[in-house]
Amino acid sequence: MVENFSSSYYFTELLITPHGGDRAIIQTDSFELYQKEYSNTRPLVVKVDGWHIPVYEEYSVPCDVLAVPESTYSRLDVSGDEATTVFLAKEKTVDRLIQMNLVETNERQAG
Repeated sequence: MVENFSSSYYFTELLITPHGGDRAIIQTDSFELYQKEYSNTRPLVVKVDGWHIPVYEEYSVPCDVLAVPESTYSRLDVSGDEATTVFLAKEKTVDRLIQMNLVETNERQAG
C-alpha cells in the first residue's frame, strides 16, 4: 500500500535485496502501477536510506521486492530480512532531481 508522506514523496514498504545487475528493478506490474498512479511520465525514482535510486521494471522480481545492484545495497543500511520504508518521489521531486543531474532520464521509463 502506498501512502502520501509529504509534498515530495509517497511511501510504501518493500523488501530490499541485492542482485547482480547494474540497476534497481521491481516487478513489472508494481512498476506499471507506480508509474501510472504516482509518477506518470517521469522516471520512477525511490529514496532509500537517503539515496535516490531510479527503478526499472523486470518480470522476474517477486512482488513487493526492490532488487538493487550489490554495490548500491552495500551502501544502504537495510536488512534483507524485513520490509524497509521506501519513498516514491513525486513528479516535481523527480523533475528537480533531473535538473540537478542526480537522476538520469530514461526514455523507456518515461513511457
